Amino acid sequence: QPVGHPYNPSRPLRLTPAEQLAVFSKYMPWARTCGRNATLLLNVYYEKRLDDNLDDLRAEMNITPPPTS
Repeated sequence: QPVGHPYNPSRPLRLTPAEQLAVFSKYMPWARTCGRNATLLLNVYYEKRLDDNLDDLRAEMNITPPPTS
């Protein structure tokens, strides 16, 4: 019989109620805003940008930092 893998991507995430509240009240709105406003990231040559300052890259790509906990 096959051995079950410890990670199953089809298994739903189990978050506490406080974590669920944080996801839906802070992180989802931030992700939607970034998705609407950010530059298309498929066209970025990441290998050429590894030495760039992250804050400068975020400003150039119009990505706001994620909310803090």
